[in-house]
Amino acid sequence: MRARWRLIRTAITGALILAGWIAGRMSAAWPLPYALGLRAASDGLMIAAAGLGGFEVVFSAFRALRMGVLSIQALVTVAAAGALAIGEYWEAAVLLFLFSGGGYLEALTVEKTRRAIQSLVEASPKTARVRRGDPPNETVIPADEVLPPETVIVLSGERIPVDGTVISGSVSVNEAPVTGEPIPKEKGPGDPVFAGTVVQVGYAEIRSERVGEDSTFGRIIRLVEEAQEEKAPVQRTVERFAKYYTPAIIASSAAVFLLTSDLRVALTFLVIACPGALVISTPISVVAAIGNAARNGILIKGGSHLETAGLVTTVAFDKTGTLTLGRPEVTSVVSFYDEFDKKDILRLAALAEQFSEHHIASAVMRKASELGLAEEIGAARQRLEFEVSPGRGVAVTPLLDIPATAEDNIARVVIASGESVVVGTPLFLRERGVRDTARLAYGSVGEPSRQDPRNLVATTIYVGSTERGLLGAISLTDPARPEAPEAVDLLRRAGIRRILILTGDASEPASAVAEGLGITEVRAGLLPDQKLKTIKDLRAEGEVVAMVGDGINDAPALASSDLGIAMGAAGTDTAMETADIVLMSDDLRRVAHAIALSRAARANVLQNLSISLIVVFLLVLGVLTRHVFMASGMLIHQLSVLTVLLNASRLLRHKYPLGLTEPAGKLYR
Repeated sequence: MRARWRLIRTAITGALILAGWIAGRMSAAWPLPYALGLRAASDGLMIAAAGLGGFEVVFSAFRALRMGVLSIQALVTVAAAGALAIGEYWEAAVLLFLFSGGGYLEALTVEKTRRAIQSLVEASPKTARVRRGDPPNETVIPADEVLPPETVIVLSGERIPVDGTVISGSVSVNEAPVTGEPIPKEKGPGDPVFAGTVVQVGYAEIRSERVGEDSTFGRIIRLVEEAQEEKAPVQRTVERFAKYYTPAIIASSAAVFLLTSDLRVALTFLVIACPGALVISTPISVVAAIGNAARNGILIKGGSHLETAGLVTTVAFDKTGTLTLGRPEVTSVVSFYDEFDKKDILRLAALAEQFSEHHIASAVMRKASELGLAEEIGAARQRLEFEVSPGRGVAVTPLLDIPATAEDNIARVVIASGESVVVGTPLFLRERGVRDTARLAYGSVGEPSRQDPRNLVATTIYVGSTERGLLGAISLTDPARPEAPEAVDLLRRAGIRRILILTGDASEPASAVAEGLGITEVRAGLLPDQKLKTIKDLRAEGEVVAMVGDGINDAPALASSDLGIAMGAAGTDTAMETADIVLMSDDLRRVAHAIALSRAARANVLQNLSISLIVVFLLVLGVLTRHVFMASGMLIHQLSVLTVLLNASRLLRHKYPLGLTEPAGKLYR
């Protein structure tokens, strides 16, 4: 409504100016009595136009002055008032009309630039169909009134209103609003779903877990809104410059008057030197770039991180869950202890790994579930003390002796309360007092992977007991992501000097993944604090480092790098909070997209700054040489503002080739 009134007011102002101009032209052709009347009418219409077009400008100027800010509106107000005082009603009216009209067009362009976040807000689910009452009935309620773990029902064509887990039914879900991935995914019982995604086909009942602002979609909107408000370093520099630039323009205008004794020239100088285009040159580009990224499933948490992404020289990848699919599978189990078979070794490992969130732990638990061990392992959970060492392993100790009864299968492998079961790396087992670990090759793949010819990229964890010593080992494989080679190649073509792998895994599987991707630098066997030290060492060498990880075990490295990038973070709180950039999908190529977008934004900002400064310089020359006057100067100034806005809006259409079809020289456009 306000924008509509602003348009109407600007249109009326333009009509008054046109009528005043016509009256002024007619006064030259009419006899004297009529000419005087027409001249008076022309002046009156111009004054009315100045009043209508300028009252909001004057109000904004005084409001800014009350806050201690000398704004552009203040400069325009002074110039218009001076023009009215010396009888230049035409100049004053046109000045205020152009400034007001230019402001309206500027607002329209900014609104278009911010439409990316607005489209996210509009895509927020408004209602939810839940099952309530006794007997249960389907009821439609506002989406933010769902009470977890309430059951939510979704049908074909509806937006999923909550984060949750499918408990029955099957649906094909378009997750593009959250992950940016256009290909629908099939969801069935046990699969997670996210608010804001769209059910294309099917019916499902969902156990709600997070709703409203706490849902993944709600957090995306909040993060993007916060990011668009955060200022980039170059923006803060420009604003500091503008803070002193505006008073300097007033002083210069006074100097021009003293030198020329021409108030009209001094007022024109005051108008055309306004830093309007300069002030908006950076924030509008930042808003456009962040909006583009959000539409493509990339959350950039502010202008400073956007700017840093364009300076990156080194990219460090975590291996598990980042370069690989993050869903390892148990491929072999070996028992070194005569009393235990392979199932016993897996049972022991699952007892400990149920307390870990690591990808390897999930693989062990899935295998244990396949063998029907889930129920007894879960039943023992309350009787165990546990210790998790990130990147190293897990140790569990029973609180009480477990009787050796036939009904309790765990009694075969955990007997005494003082005995600890330790699962993890050879070094972790040794530090926890497990015997017989000296024969293992620390940091290597170990025995089971050599027995598993199906996959050379194997990872091994060992199982031991503080009473019985080394008991067995479990080998797992985790294939590389299919798009990983292309993603690495895109980064190289983008000019990234160093690409390396930082992993807590053994050197053999890490080197195998690196070889397949063409990465020559691998740091294996690293604990989280060692990854942190490696990042700091790289930065000390002068590298601008981006760390790409899963946002959980890699949190210290993500936080300490110049740019932390979390992969596949839909639904992951740690990733969203720790990283500077969050990739909502698992497509590694979006790392290159983020870097390319950042560089395009930096180039766009430099273009805008150049346009702003060159136009001001040429206008100042025009004023001092009496070739540019108040109305024409304001027109050119407003055109420069619109040019900056339109140039920034190009970032909304910026695309980065996710294929390898274009030569490197065309990567940035």
